[in-house]
Amino acid sequence: MKMYYPIFYSTSITYICNCKRFTVALNQFPGLGIPFLFSALLIVQLKSAFDFIKRHYKVINIIAGILLIVIGLLMITGIYGRLLATLSFG
Repeated sequence: MKMYYPIFYSTSITYICNCKRFTVALNQFPGLGIPFLFSALLIVQLKSAFDFIKRHYKVINIIAGILLIVIGLLMITGIYGRLLATLSFG
């Protein structure tokens, strides 16, 4: 039976976990920042899209709310899970 010394073992586990967290964070930062960089660089071209959203903000909110309610009801009834199971390829 192999003996592990708690101090060294916990330190190595913490080191491994911190490396994984750092790697995950490093992979997530560009994914979160790139859309904002693109919108900042293309603000003039996206002005028409932003104007459309401003004009139709109430309708967009109503549609999004209805979708949230429908998906919630599908999840409660279990239909959503069955739908995802039929769409999965695994």
